[in-house]
Amino acid sequence: MDEKLNILYVANSRIPTEKAHGKQIAETCQALADKGCNILLLLPARKNYITENIFDFYGLRRNFAVKKLTCLDLLFLPFGKSLFFFIQSVTFALSTIFFCLWTNKKFDIVYTRDLLLAGLLSFGRRAIFVEIHDFPAKSTFIHHMMWRKVKGIIVISQGLKEELVKQGITDEKILVARDGVRLEEFDIDISRKEARLRLNLDLYKKIVLYTGHLYDWKGADLLAEAATNMSLDVRIYIVGGTAEDVTNFKRKFKAPNLFIVGHRPPQEIPIWLKAADLLVLPNRADKKISSHYTSPLKLFEYMASDTPMIVSDLPSLREVVGDNEAVFFTPGNKNDLTQKIITGINNKESLTAGARLVQTTVRQYSWENRSKLIKKFILDQ
Repeated sequence: MDEKLNILYVANSRIPTEKAHGKQIAETCQALADKGCNILLLLPARKNYITENIFDFYGLRRNFAVKKLTCLDLLFLPFGKSLFFFIQSVTFALSTIFFCLWTNKKFDIVYTRDLLLAGLLSFGRRAIFVEIHDFPAKSTFIHHMMWRKVKGIIVISQGLKEELVKQGITDEKILVARDGVRLEEFDIDISRKEARLRLNLDLYKKIVLYTGHLYDWKGADLLAEAATNMSLDVRIYIVGGTAEDVTNFKRKFKAPNLFIVGHRPPQEIPIWLKAADLLVLPNRADKKISSHYTSPLKLFEYMASDTPMIVSDLPSLREVVGDNEAVFFTPGNKNDLTQKIITGINNKESLTAGARLVQTTVRQYSWENRSKLIKKFILDQ
């Protein structure tokens, strides 16, 4: 594992971003660099309201390089999103191809989460590794061609691997590397009271917390609806989401004990998790990305926080935690979620034991361990 690897990581993403994929990409680059890989992260030069650089925004060491390539970016306009995304993707792909053709830097592999880029770059001489976080509703000839031409496929869940195997991809070509957490971020010596003082939260109310995005399949709306079934002594906090989504969410959900905070800096999230009495991961079951494919960063952050969890009973989440480590509720069932929250608040000691047990489980899901798996997989292909 001491062998050096020169990796070109290509990500067609606005980074830094308030969305989880930006943190996942940044953490992957840092962890691989820690394992002796020389990483160049290639990004599109896009308009970004976040002015901090990637290292400061995510609290990273400067152990990898970042380069931004020209693309036609019209996505900041309030219309034509689908068309403008297509234009941006194609122009960034062309810039990437020209960069790979003309750069004098030597890369052993190209690593990407972008299927378009993986497919186009696989026609070149470089070894391509693609990381998959979702599965197409209908796989096409192009998908099959790309899956077969790339050197290796990294997936974030067993559910995704099973789908690929059904499509005829050999088991040896697929690595399951679930998402992870930077454990030291959550190894902070701070009490619940101190965390609440820092965040200006009530010291005596019960706090139930969700952190993450506001996509429908994430289930934050279910938790917002459940707030109306609880006493005012229980406060529901939802932390995360884009500015537009937060505005729409606030317009739709209103309750005196519901607090929609919006996006907060990544370095603040461990304090929020420490401040809560219960953490909720309410993913819905009606989309496979939620039920079988996802590997939520928030799950591993919850696990590392030492705060009890209430989690949707889904195969994707049971890949990581079991009945002794979390309380499960029926996905999409507001009444069951409400009852599990009320029971958890009234019987907190029983949940605390699970939170302590999960502290051991989460150790295997560090970004460091994930990077070891990925580097070994690349070298073995």
